[in-house]
Amino acid sequence: MVGASTALWAMMARQGELVVLMLDARSEDDAAALLEAAGAQAHKAGLSKVVLWEEPGTMPWVARLPEASREARDGSLPMVRPLREGLPTAADIPFARALWA
Repeated sequence: MVGASTALWAMMARQGELVVLMLDARSEDDAAALLEAAGAQAHKAGLSKVVLWEEPGTMPWVARLPEASREARDGSLPMVRPLREGLPTAADIPFARALWA
């Protein structure tokens, strides 16, 4: 947590990655601080990299970080979303897909 900004991450030991499941950054500086903290935790745990979803609101900030790179995913996280009438479209849901239940 940095100010009002937060990040939620999980270790994926098999892949050697720390996966950021949610990045709710209120500013570019907060995004950089949260990802720096994620990188420090990954290093401390012996993981090779930090991975996060590409989200329209924060990716321009993340792309400006010196070590950031964009890579195609090899696989994906499992997600469940009910399929019934009246639900908003995926683009209208205000939180990351990894939090769908």
